[in-house]
Amino acid sequence: MEVGMSSSYCDVGVEGEEDGCRTPSREECMIAVNLRCPPPPPRKKPGCSEGRGAPPKNGYFQHPDLEVLLSNSGATL
Repeated sequence: MEVGMSSSYCDVGVEGEEDGCRTPSREECMIAVNLRCPPPPPRKKPGCSEGRGAPPKNGYFQHPDLEVLLSNSGATL
């Protein structure tokens, strides 16, 4: 597969030296520059609670020795 390059962009010597290559500077080769920043994302509406649902139907798990676990939290395991 051959890639065609015009001689105005790259002058390659006989030994394969690429001293004559340069970046194209024509207007059509340049990346367009946006002078304005994009608008900020819209704010979330207050009162919109995503991810919070109703509590479980059977209630939360109640550990029978919860007080014992909390009182021994300072002890080494």
